[in-house]
This record gives sequence, C-alpha cells and structure tokens, in this order.
Amino acid sequence: PWGLKWRSHPYFLTAVVTIGVMSDILAYTIVAPILPYRLQDMGLDNIAALTSWLLFGYSAGIFVGTFPTAWFFHKYPVRRGPLVAAVLIMIASCITFMIPDHFAAMFISRFVQGLSSCIMWTVGFALICENIDPAHLGTHLGFAFTGISLGATIAPPIGGALYKHMGWHAPFIFLIIILSLDTIARLFIIEVKDIKKLRARQAAAARALAAEGHPEEVAALERTVSGAPKTEAEKQIAGLKEKEEEEKKVVELSPWGVLKALVSLPRGIVAFFQFFVFGFVIGAFDATMAIRVETIWNKDADFVGLIYLAGAVPSFFIGPLAGWASDKIGTEYVVGAILMFCLPWIPLMTLTNSLPGFVVYFACANTVATALNTVASLEVAIVSKFREGISEIHEFAAMNLAFAVSSAVGAVVGGQILNNVENGWDVICWIGFALFILIIPPSLQFTGKWPLFWR
Repeated sequence: PWGLKWRSHPYFLTAVVTIGVMSDILAYTIVAPILPYRLQDMGLDNIAALTSWLLFGYSAGIFVGTFPTAWFFHKYPVRRGPLVAAVLIMIASCITFMIPDHFAAMFISRFVQGLSSCIMWTVGFALICENIDPAHLGTHLGFAFTGISLGATIAPPIGGALYKHMGWHAPFIFLIIILSLDTIARLFIIEVKDIKKLRARQAAAARALAAEGHPEEVAALERTVSGAPKTEAEKQIAGLKEKEEEEKKVVELSPWGVLKALVSLPRGIVAFFQFFVFGFVIGAFDATMAIRVETIWNKDADFVGLIYLAGAVPSFFIGPLAGWASDKIGTEYVVGAILMFCLPWIPLMTLTNSLPGFVVYFACANTVATALNTVASLEVAIVSKFREGISEIHEFAAMNLAFAVSSAVGAVVGGQILNNVENGWDVICWIGFALFILIIPPSLQFTGKWPLFWR
C-alpha cells in the first residue's frame, strides 16, 4: 500500500489516536459553555439541572457501550474499521443534536455520542498499546492524552464565539468539519499485524512465481516488499508480539469473567479510582462553571471559553512530560509528586475576590489532573499483562467506564448542588478536594512497580 512505512509508524498511530481523543473531547466540551444559554433560549427552567442531564446522557452512552465494545473487539481484534465507523456515528449524532428543539431528542443524541466515544477510548488506546514498544509506552500515551488538552483548549472559546456571533448551529458545523478530518486520518491506519499479513501474502506470491520459473517477477516483487518495520521501535514491538503469540496460551473469558479478573488487580483498581476522581471533578465543573462565572463576575459564554482555554494550555505539555518521566523513573514517583501538587488549587477556586486568580487556580488544577490521567493510563496498560484472558482493551474499557460513571455522577451532583444548596459551588469544590485526599493513600500503596509506601 501507498505510504506503508509512515502509515504504520508508531508516532503516526499515536497522532491518529491523539486527534481522535481531541475530536471526542471537542464533541463533549464544545457544548459546555453554551448549553445553559441554549436551554434558556428554549424557555426551559432549572437550567443547571438540565445541563447536567445532557452531560449525563453522553456518559450514559459510554457506560452502556464500553464493556460490550471491549469484549467484542478483544474477541475480534480489528481496529481501523471500528474507529472509522465510530467517527461517522459521531458526525451523525452531532447533526441530530443541533437540529431539534426538544430536550428528549437532544438527550438521545448525546447518548449516541457516548456510544461512539467508547470505541475511541477502548479500541484507540488498544491500537497504541499493541503497536508501541512497551519501553516507550508512557511517552506515547502522554502524547495521546494531550488530545484531551487540545480538545478542551479549542472547544470552549470557539464554541462560545461561534454561538454568540453565528448562532446555535455554527459550533456543530465546525465540529463536523474536524470530525471529517479525523475520519480521513483514521482511514490511513496500518497496524504491525497488517504488515505481517502483507509480508505473508507477498512471500506466498514470490514462492508461487519461483515455482513457475519466473525469476524476474520474483525479483521485482521482492523489490516492492516494504512491509517489515523499519524503525527500531517497530522492530522491537514486532519481535515482542511474535514472542508473546508463540508463548502465551490464548484464554477466552466471558464478560463477567473479564470483570472478575479486572477487580482482582489492586494496582489497576487504584488507577480506575484515580480516573473516577478526575471524571467526577471535571463533570461537576463542566455542569456548573458557566453559571458560576456568570453569577459572580457577570461574564458570558465567550469568557467562559477563555477560562477553559487558560486551563487547558498548560495541560498540553504536561501529558508527554508525565509519560516520559514515568518511563524513566517509574510511575510511583510521578504520581506521588502529582498528588501533592494538586491539593491546594480546588479549594482556592471558592474565592471570589479575583477573577484572574480563579483562572490561575483552575489552570493549575486542570494541569495536575491531566498528568494524573497520563500516569493512570500507563498503569492500566501495564497491569493488563498480569492476568490471562484480559488485554489492554479490557483495561482501557474499565478506565473509560470509570471516567464515564464519575463524570455523569459529577455532572448530575454538581448541577443539583448548585441549584439547591446555598453556597453550592463551595460545596462542589470541597467534595472534589476530599476525593483527591482519599486517593492519596492507595496511590502511594499500590501505584508503580515498587510503590513508595513500601520503600
């Protein structure tokens, strides 16, 4: 195939997943600063609660679809086709979300978007783990998680500006354009296993030509063979996969068997708990941030988008840095530093005396949360090797499920608290702070090859 070498290169595959994560977060986040205003224009009441339910719909789709997706695509390990189908479904659901003026139809569209998203977060990250040298996996996962920061960076300001100046449909037209480019990128994917199949077909064709006495054709075919990995990383991953396939006995587990195997790994459970805390806090903030900023500082959707922009820019760099550090010195050291650094920022967001200060506190909290996500994802990839019958796709499915459930719970709880509790924003922030405190002991006890607690 054309471009075989670069289309199968580890950094190209990582770039495709990064773009996919970005477009997925873009689809989730672009509505965050504008949904309250849209619901107001529709003449609805209880805006914070209804906003949280629409955010919940997205997470509900992820919850319903994640484990069936992981089980099916572990049993039938295709990657490119599902990723392309997922982004096409996302485009269709964006169209159905922006057209109707009925809340129920909008909720169903968000649910379908969640179903599409679960494929990216399971099959996409499995694509990285199956085609990247494990010695460099943290760095590549760190780059992939920058898609979160990139999507969160461009979505709110663009969504707010387009909504303000061009109306409700404009942000979704922009989103559909990005998703179309994402579709093209996914179509170019070539995996290491595809290269092996190509080499096998070419070798068979060469043998057939040689048997028929056509040495010129055999020589020409051999000159066109470019299927073998050329970079060191590709050679290493190909060798590792061949060795694993030879030595590892295939074990097929039922969906419940997979779930039982997953919960038997304390190191993985702690990583899922870290994702849960991250998702809860993000979900609660997404459902309430716009209303908080409008109430305290009288700012509109444009400014809320700029706050998200300020919060996401530092995160774009911290993901690869956290992944690289985890590869070099171990996840146990990195997660310890992250948890210590993250503690003060969320309580400081309760202060109302300085809008620039609020933006800085939000940026710091978002940055360390992204670093925690990167380290937890590497832990998830590592522990998938510890039990027969499970793989990276199961672990990332569980990770995605933890995030989906927690972000849904966070969105609903945050919206209800802000609507019904005096000083609701303060309560939300202190709940988030308490959750980060809770994950410190198990993280120090179980994270990494040699956890800090046992040193």
